[in-house]
Amino acid sequence: MFHRSLLLALSLSCFSMAAQAVSIPSIQGIRFQSPYTGQTLSTEGVVTALTPQGFYLQDPVEDGDARTSQALWIESSQPVNVGQRLRVTGWVVEQTDAHGETGLTRTALVAQDIAVLGQAPLPAPVVLGQGGRIIPNPRISRFVGDVHTKSSLDLQDGLDFYESLEGMRVQLPALRLVAPGTRYGDLFGVTDAGRFTQPPLNARSGLVIQSEAEDYNPEIVHLKDPHNGDVGFKAWPTFQASSYGQGDQFQGPIVGILDYNLSKRPGYFVYPTAALPAVQPGGLQPEVTSLAAGSGQLTVANFNVENFTLANPKHLPDKDQRIARHIVKALAAPDILLLQEVADNDGATPEATPEVHADKVLQHLVDVIAQQGGPRYRFVDISPVNGEDGGQPHGNIRVAYLYRPDRVQLRSAPQGDSKTPVGLDAQGHLTLNPGRVAPQDPAFVDTRKSLAVEFQVGKHSLICINNHLSSKRGDTPLWAALQPPVLHSEQARVRQTRILRDFVAQIQSRNPQAAVLLAGDFNDFYASVPLRQLTALGLHNLIEQLPLTERYTYVYNGSSQSLDQFLISEAMFRSWQPEVDVVHVNAELSEALGAASDHDPVVARFTLP
Repeated sequence: MFHRSLLLALSLSCFSMAAQAVSIPSIQGIRFQSPYTGQTLSTEGVVTALTPQGFYLQDPVEDGDARTSQALWIESSQPVNVGQRLRVTGWVVEQTDAHGETGLTRTALVAQDIAVLGQAPLPAPVVLGQGGRIIPNPRISRFVGDVHTKSSLDLQDGLDFYESLEGMRVQLPALRLVAPGTRYGDLFGVTDAGRFTQPPLNARSGLVIQSEAEDYNPEIVHLKDPHNGDVGFKAWPTFQASSYGQGDQFQGPIVGILDYNLSKRPGYFVYPTAALPAVQPGGLQPEVTSLAAGSGQLTVANFNVENFTLANPKHLPDKDQRIARHIVKALAAPDILLLQEVADNDGATPEATPEVHADKVLQHLVDVIAQQGGPRYRFVDISPVNGEDGGQPHGNIRVAYLYRPDRVQLRSAPQGDSKTPVGLDAQGHLTLNPGRVAPQDPAFVDTRKSLAVEFQVGKHSLICINNHLSSKRGDTPLWAALQPPVLHSEQARVRQTRILRDFVAQIQSRNPQAAVLLAGDFNDFYASVPLRQLTALGLHNLIEQLPLTERYTYVYNGSSQSLDQFLISEAMFRSWQPEVDVVHVNAELSEALGAASDHDPVVARFTLP
């Protein structure tokens, strides 16, 4: 045993002596991947942070090239301490993320020999903001193609900028949150209190996507709780992300390690290495619409209620009360409500005999609204075929309506079913009421079917089409090697909006003065190709009537954006005097402040001709 240990020690010593000495910045290089991948070498640096599988090593001597990271993650099981100066020998690898979906990698050194050279102070963190390095805006990447083919990093692109800091200590001055903290340990913020963001923060401390073709706000820094399950740095300080709100501002700098995360949610994250400083609360509060219906007026609202069922998730057992309160108080009890993501009566529960109906869910919501002082609504929906409409597994989510029978009535026509497409009579009225739009068209495979309902509003007829189009699942990520992202899912929405466009065109060909309204979760932006198919027909998207800073119903990775749209026909736009309001009660607020869904509802008020 003694001789084997001696031989091992001698072999490691010879190995260490033979390995080429290369600095950490040289190992990282000026591209996305190391020029030394697959080679065995040695390097030196100071230990800055520990992980269960290794540690971060940073060269305290700057090489003068901002494109090269000064730090490297070391894969090793040998115990080391923060502040130790080490010489590490091993081979260079490029580690892929958990799913391999982004194509991006993290440069690492798999240690074979570690020599302790002494102690050293930690390298000063790089300040991200004024007085340090300014995070680029507006583009994640201007490159077209695989970024690995670039000859060097371009620090004017957000993707390249963060890559140049891989594994390094960074400092975030005056971080201001642009989204509520999540239960998964995520915080999203901008440094310098957001004073220098372009576009500027809006009045509610949100950063709205304004140029949907190119500006996805790379200046938003993603802070991650190291204790979160998909990271698991148990020895690091933790924080309760969900306790922080949009607009909260930290009163001191945050110091942490910026690294490419290889877990279930790949991207460039900052992991704090010290307890977070005190925070000045933003004081954000839920809104209440000013668009209540008066005499001779009609209000219509759109509301994605996020997999709402009687089998509520454990983390939000009072979801029914919250949704009802939003409808009664925040939305002023609109005359017509277009709902999306209403699940079946037993929700996501796997069942031997599949449940597809949502009558108990909708009736329960009607009852709770009345209990909270609202009107006695009636509901309308068509149950899907089990498993054919996509969304939450076993949930059979669908679109549905609530309406006030004291204010509007359903126009008389036979009720449709899950398979029969709604048609039009010679005057442009629906032949089925309610009726599904092209439910068996291949464009709507594994997608919620659009539901048309015709209401009688006094002497006027109003055709509403409630929509929840195919999600963005399947698109390549924003933070990925392939730029720009490939929108695989967009073609499905293009086909779906083409069907909706043609259906509306048929209505208008038979009745040019028809009042037609399309609303819902379109899972796309107002300037996207699918939505432009509808506005090209002459439909008006009321979301585009709002100031740019108000055009959002959803917050994703810190960027405020509009996935919910509200379109009306030219005749309606011209003579019904439309007004619109996105009522911010969910997307930018935590559950502690009453959020019931991940989408904000939209209210439109019309003055009847």
